[in-house]
Amino acid sequence: MAWQTGRPILYRDVLTPSSVADEVRRVWRRRRPLQGDVGAGKVTFARPVTVVHDRHGEVALYQACGAPVAALDFMWANTVANPWVGTGANLEWLGPLMGEWPHRFRTWVDTNVLMLTPPGAWHSVWLMWEAQTWKFRCWYVNLQMPLVSTSRGFDTLDRMLDVVIAPNGDHRWKDEDHLERALDIGWISAEDARRVRSEGERVIERAARREYPFDGELISWRPDPAWPIPTLPPDWSVVDHPSTG
Repeated sequence: MAWQTGRPILYRDVLTPSSVADEVRRVWRRRRPLQGDVGAGKVTFARPVTVVHDRHGEVALYQACGAPVAALDFMWANTVANPWVGTGANLEWLGPLMGEWPHRFRTWVDTNVLMLTPPGAWHSVWLMWEAQTWKFRCWYVNLQMPLVSTSRGFDTLDRMLDVVIAPNGDHRWKDEDHLERALDIGWISAEDARRVRSEGERVIERAARREYPFDGELISWRPDPAWPIPTLPPDWSVVDHPSTG
């Protein structure tokens, strides 16, 4: 099913068993043997977006400044319970996946974002503009699991590491410390960590050659002014596709 242009849909990060290290899966099974696999179907981040186009070769979505977002509360917490705080391996972050952490709601601010994702790719290229002036900020390469189409939109899962490419073509890796921490606590497997690093390197090479979408042609893109800012629907946290792989 292809989504129509202008349609508000959901773009979510959803945890799947294969997205975490084997050690974490073993611990989960020991602690909660009747709950199925670790975190299956747990929404970690949800954002309403507007479809720009959904066609063979690319899904393009627009996230507007002022739209609501929802994330597991621990992702914004600055406490020892936050898996990104502290050092050393631990599995206390399993608590959020056992229903012990609520979601927190916020408003997306600072930027307007055009998200371009090829089918099957382990990345999405986000063109970012300053919210008020539409001054182009960067190409933000979000390294993530391939999109899964759902009845509500698209699901993926952020893999921590990112690449920021400036308007002049300079690039820098972002959140390398987050990737190291994610490996430490088992949030990401070593295989996935290698995969996203390689994916980022390939995208950097494309950007250096000024291949689409790094050729600059989309910098003047603007959304249809008739599109309203989308909202989170009541069923934003419902996952209705298999999350076992």
